[in-house]
Amino acid sequence: MEGLTAGRELDAIVAERVMGWIDVKLQPIANALGVKVMDEYCGKPTIAAPLPMLVPRYSTMIQEAWPVVEKLRREHPFVALLSGKGPQGAQPWICKVNKEGSFFEERGETATMAVCLAALKSVGFIA
Repeated sequence: MEGLTAGRELDAIVAERVMGWIDVKLQPIANALGVKVMDEYCGKPTIAAPLPMLVPRYSTMIQEAWPVVEKLRREHPFVALLSGKGPQGAQPWICKVNKEGSFFEERGETATMAVCLAALKSVGFIA
């Protein structure tokens, strides 16, 4: 998808639009001495969460993207994550989803990007 690249902004979009996080925004992060060391996307995974948490790295770490796959599987009858590697060499990863009786697929250079793009498509964020 044009304009969507792996990184913290995409992670924040997936957290909010797909995973249902609340109040996701860029916030300053301080060290133990209270000195700001960076800005990072934080939010609450549920209304009941007492404090904001760091948004998972959905677009770059497969172990953090896997809950997105599990959510897709709970909501759709078929979800598959496939390596597109074929006889011509490395191809993008493919995430296929059956939504309302129709299949769609999204491709990414990494498995995590294919998952994020398919998840965003499943909620209508991308066409």
